[in-house]
Amino acid sequence: MLVTNIFDTHESFKVLTQAGFTEEQAEGQVKIISNLIENKLATKNDLLEIENSMTIKLQQMENKMLSEILHTRSDLVKWIAGLMVAQAAVFVAMFKIFSQ
Repeated sequence: MLVTNIFDTHESFKVLTQAGFTEEQAEGQVKIISNLIENKLATKNDLLEIENSMTIKLQQMENKMLSEILHTRSDLVKWIAGLMVAQAAVFVAMFKIFSQ
């Protein structure tokens, strides 16, 4: 990231020297501020990267949840079908026992 886009180092240096700082002091202050800005502030590109990463992760999570829902649905259908067959078998058995 170019610090000069956010922080005018030359202008800051001039202001500090006019305020009574020595050139070494002003240069040191400007370097410290420049390093802070460069290392700590997020740029628009940083935010776009994070947004893209989050979008991908959310899409992956959505796909995983959809897969789990479909798997659960198929398991539920299997259980219901099995229970219907078992219920029919019990009904037939009871009908045979009580119809005699």
